Amino acid sequence: MKKPLFFTVFLIILAFVFIFFESNYKSGFPTEDISSDSESILSAPSDQNIEGDLLTEIFNQKGLVIFRFNKNDHGLKYVMNNDNLTTKDIVIKHDLLAAINGGFFLKDLSHAGLLKIEGVVYVNLAPIDKQLNGVIYWQDSKVGIAKIDKNLDIKYFDSAIQTGPVMILDSVIQEEPIKSSVNGMTNHLRSIFGYDSTYYYFIYTVQPYSLLEVASLLVEKINEYEQSLNFINLDGGSSTSFYITKNESASFRSFKILPFLLGIFSNYQTSKQ
Repeated sequence: MKKPLFFTVFLIILAFVFIFFESNYKSGFPTEDISSDSESILSAPSDQNIEGDLLTEIFNQKGLVIFRFNKNDHGLKYVMNNDNLTTKDIVIKHDLLAAINGGFFLKDLSHAGLLKIEGVVYVNLAPIDKQLNGVIYWQDSKVGIAKIDKNLDIKYFDSAIQTGPVMILDSVIQEEPIKSSVNGMTNHLRSIFGYDSTYYYFIYTVQPYSLLEVASLLVEKINEYEQSLNFINLDGGSSTSFYITKNESASFRSFKILPFLLGIFSNYQTSKQ
């Protein structure tokens, strides 16, 4: 009688061990950072022309996806998600063409660092650190990226958000700021904003990358088309989210609910408030 009882107890313990490891795997890095949305991205063709509005996916390789938007035809706006909507629903509500997760935020969902929208400062400029060392700014209808230093005067910006690290300025990789940032040299999902003389860029990865590796790829893949590349890191990792209206299969984790997003809109339509 003792032997069957021991065997039964052993099977029960084994079952509990299996359930424990199975549940931990499902909630771990593979399913958090590489979602099922990635299948359509990884299988999508390179140099794919997206119907309408001159949206073009210019590069798609090894889980790194680059979208560009002609600056003459498109504008950039920062959206505060006060209604707790998904990335997809934000795009629909505000008549955007695409949106990507915005800057870093704190545990209480407040913006980490400077947040100035249309002249109103919601959050003051944070002290320069190894991560949030740059701003995306809007000034006289132009968008730019700047490194934060003692000479930076935010009063001249119509809008500005603090994020970072700055990755590329004038086509030069900012290697030292990347290496000294919190996670610049470790592999994570990434979301990045940038521009050159002709295009805005929304970039995200569906596989973990270091920022230095992404920066090198950007210079390699884009610099042959344009000069003066400028790119800055956004809040990636588990916050990585992207939605585009003209090619939903290229969207990535658009179900995420995030407090801030960057959006692209057409200059030929009136956006909703």
